[in-house]
Amino acid sequence: MTPARAKRVSLLAAVLFAGLSMLAWAQPWSHLRLDVAGTASDIVANGADASLPVMALALAALACTAALAMAGKAWRIILAVLLVLLGAGVAVAAALAASDPAAGMLAPVGEATAIGGENAIRQVIVTGEITVTAWPIVAMVGGVGIALSGAVAMFTAHRWAGGGRRYDRDASGEHTAEEAAGDTRVSQWDALSAGDDPTDEQTTSGRVD
Repeated sequence: MTPARAKRVSLLAAVLFAGLSMLAWAQPWSHLRLDVAGTASDIVANGADASLPVMALALAALACTAALAMAGKAWRIILAVLLVLLGAGVAVAAALAASDPAAGMLAPVGEATAIGGENAIRQVIVTGEITVTAWPIVAMVGGVGIALSGAVAMFTAHRWAGGGRRYDRDASGEHTAEEAAGDTRVSQWDALSAGDDPTDEQTTSGRVD
């Protein structure tokens, strides 16, 4: 795989998998069927109820991907490692939510039944039947995909074409002639502000004895 293709694949995959995690987060993660006083009700918990960190980490992964696309060589590895960690965080957060669906039902059940206190709400939950949807698994897949995209970037980023000349220049300490000229103009302006005439020095240095 060429460096240009590796860059496109890793960045595009990170964006797609982060979007997949965000999409999964907005969907129903579990259903609770309760029978209260002879009346059956279906209470739904979505990703916001089950795992807030999934959305936050997915958004951070998108921001990290954007920075990685523009970063110079000195920052690419750091951002790629960060992307791996964010993807792993998404996967772990979704897995924890899937392993304890009752925790995600606390807020919806408390709102639906007007019962307060975690223990009291859990006692109500155990009287019903919880059905977990596939969306937590989709969010986990998104997190794993983000992490794999970051891993690809981590091992190939040193061969990518320069994403941002300014970042590379800052890292290497190199300056162009245009920047040097700009520094000279700033120095002349500072001299004028101090009451000196910068042209005197130029005239003296250019005089032939």
